[in-house]
Amino acid sequence: MPPTAGDTITSDPQQQLERFISWFRQLESPDQQELMRLVTNEYKVREVVRTFSGMPQEQRQAVFQRLGLPNEILSRISPPTATPIGDVEVEWKEWDTSQVS
Repeated sequence: MPPTAGDTITSDPQQQLERFISWFRQLESPDQQELMRLVTNEYKVREVVRTFSGMPQEQRQAVFQRLGLPNEILSRISPPTATPIGDVEVEWKEWDTSQVS
C-alpha cells in the first residue's frame, strides 16, 4: 500500500521514511525505475527554476534567447529576491516544440 498524504501529517519523519522504503521495495523493478526517473526529473526541474529565479531579468532574457525558449516561460519565473528561495512551485505543462519559432 503506497504512502498517503495523511501519513505526512500524523507520522514522524523517520517512520514516514521507513514506510516509504518498505512500500518502494515491494514495487516491481520497472516501477521502481520509473519512480526514480520521475523524482530525478522533478529535482532537475526545480534546480533549473531556482537557478533562473536567482538571475537578474536581463541575464534570464539572454539565456532564454540563446536556448530558444518561449518568452512566456520567462514571465512565469519569480523575479530575483534578496532572500534565498526555498521550495519552488513548478507548473507542469507539455511544451509543443512545433510552435517555437
